[in-house]
Amino acid sequence: MLMTSSGDGHNHHGCYQDLYRFVIDTCRHLREKKSYLVWNSIGSLGVSAVSNLVKERCIYLLLIIENF
Repeated sequence: MLMTSSGDGHNHHGCYQDLYRFVIDTCRHLREKKSYLVWNSIGSLGVSAVSNLVKERCIYLLLIIENF
């Protein structure tokens, strides 16, 4: 269960919504139906690393398409 606020008095609900949106958008972009794979990747590598990997894949695919 995700907590929406911490003991420091700040509401972190927006952070979780942003993370959820990132996972959903990444799955759609990669055409991946198993979102747990993206969640596990984020847990292991972090959001920044997963984001960079997705961007690199996009650039790689664009280069392949341009060469056809």
